[in-house]
Amino acid sequence: MYVTGPTLSSYDSLYRILPNGEVTVRYARFGRPQGLAFDASGALYVVEALAGSSGLYRVPPEGDPQLTLAGPGLVGVAFDGRGGLVVASNDTAYRLTRSSS
Repeated sequence: MYVTGPTLSSYDSLYRILPNGEVTVRYARFGRPQGLAFDASGALYVVEALAGSSGLYRVPPEGDPQLTLAGPGLVGVAFDGRGGLVVASNDTAYRLTRSSS
């Protein structure tokens, strides 16, 4: 299980809670994580928003998160039942699908 915990600092951590209850910090430099979602293959995605900029990151099992999409005011992420990615901003929801080309 993965969770975030908002703080009053500029950066917040992404935590992993293991089945035995052990809590580990997976990544400690997200700027205000706003949403977490897993795709059908089990890959974790996180939306962060800090100081007017925001982005969607893919979090690999090891290593640093990779910026996948940048845009203003992103606040949430989800995957639909057809494999589409839904990213929400302050006032709009965007549904993205993979191109076959």
